[in-house]
Amino acid sequence: MITPQAFNYGDCGRLGNRAPNFTEVRNQGYQALVNRATGILWYTNRWKYNYPELDVAVNFVGHEMMAMKEAIFTTPAEGLDISADQPEEVQASLRKVADRLYLFVVNTATAAQTITVKLPGELPGKLWVVSENRAVQVTANAITDAFDKYATHIYTSVAELGTRPQLADAIAAAHAAEAALKKPGNIAYRDSGVTVTASSSRRGYEMKTVDGALKGLAWSDSTYRKLPDWLTLTWPEPQTIGRVVIYTSTIADLKLQVSDEKAEGGWRTIAETAALEDPSVELTFASVSTTTLRIFITKLRGDSTSSIIQEVEAYAK
Repeated sequence: MITPQAFNYGDCGRLGNRAPNFTEVRNQGYQALVNRATGILWYTNRWKYNYPELDVAVNFVGHEMMAMKEAIFTTPAEGLDISADQPEEVQASLRKVADRLYLFVVNTATAAQTITVKLPGELPGKLWVVSENRAVQVTANAITDAFDKYATHIYTSVAELGTRPQLADAIAAAHAAEAALKKPGNIAYRDSGVTVTASSSRRGYEMKTVDGALKGLAWSDSTYRKLPDWLTLTWPEPQTIGRVVIYTSTIADLKLQVSDEKAEGGWRTIAETAALEDPSVELTFASVSTTTLRIFITKLRGDSTSSIIQEVEAYAK
């Protein structure tokens, strides 16, 4: 078995990292199968809300693999001959089950390349490409196909596997799910250049408060039952803000503040609320132009022990 990456190492303190994309998830999975893995456990499911592309990819690839499970549990056939610009960056495996043929080919190169695979034995005149609704011709016992960077193609004699749920549709759905995280007009979304700091942090998830995900990873403070706590959003340029929405399950009382040298302590309160019970609160106020917005937390709900903020949204009005 293998545990491929389905999370972002950047969330674990490694700078300059990201989550794998759909193509990379599929690449990892089929590299494992080519090399005789018969079990895959993507790690980890709890990141799926923050990275919906991962959720779509893992589900699609998992169902795709299940449709070919007879091939996965079959001993690979010998005799493949591979030609490519970078043949050392090609992972391939041929599986035969009765009269059904499956050929897994994975491009591990960091560039696109054309790959030719010559197969042993007697072959049909064409092979279907799984989940791609197309076929490739078999000429002199070989197939030739174009592979984008990290692309995976699976060839089979089983025609219905070519027309199963389509890879292109799944990738489009994954991209749409990612795009849906950003609500129209939300200037606190992560692509605005905003940075987030906090009074303390249990896991270092401050930036998860501006990733659009209303479930999943969230910021929580590390000074249990000790208040006040605060979370501060800072932009590189002034923003006009007149409405803020905060998603929290533990905070009862808070103040919304902007930096102001003339105010006591350097912060001016522009809105506040108390006795929160709902999972979100919307604060509206006279529009302000600011580079810094602070959520100042003074009371928790019931027996809550930490300040938790799932998401912060900011709008001009």
